[in-house]
Amino acid sequence: MASNLQFTIILKAIIVSDGKILILQSDSENNWTIPGGRLDLDEADYESVNVIQQKLQQIVVAQTGVDIKMNVALITSKLQKNAELVLIFLAEAKVESVFSSEARWISSFEIGKYQFAENIAAYLAQGFAMVPFLVRRIAKHKM
Repeated sequence: MASNLQFTIILKAIIVSDGKILILQSDSENNWTIPGGRLDLDEADYESVNVIQQKLQQIVVAQTGVDIKMNVALITSKLQKNAELVLIFLAEAKVESVFSSEARWISSFEIGKYQFAENIAAYLAQGFAMVPFLVRRIAKHKM
């Protein structure tokens, strides 16, 4: 089915492990960001949440080496001026190890120590606020 979408979809992940969130040094300037990337039109059927989650998982593994569990939750979306639809997901890490020297696990108290790309600090604050929700959701699925 041909798509009439007039925007690009960007997937980003706030990855949680033991109360910490994974950040990644961005390619430009000295800013930090969260893992993510573009969802190309030829890659997915956008009506399938599973395809979007799988693509997000692939992006995160490629950028950081961290595998995420598939119990991701969409926490916010924003249509940017440049016609990019940014979808921010909250996800739990399967393990806390990272292979990238540009990646770090930080606590909510450490946000002020880093310079973040546009809107990322606000997304991180939202992610830290959602951690109790994620913990309850994980506990519910384990029952």
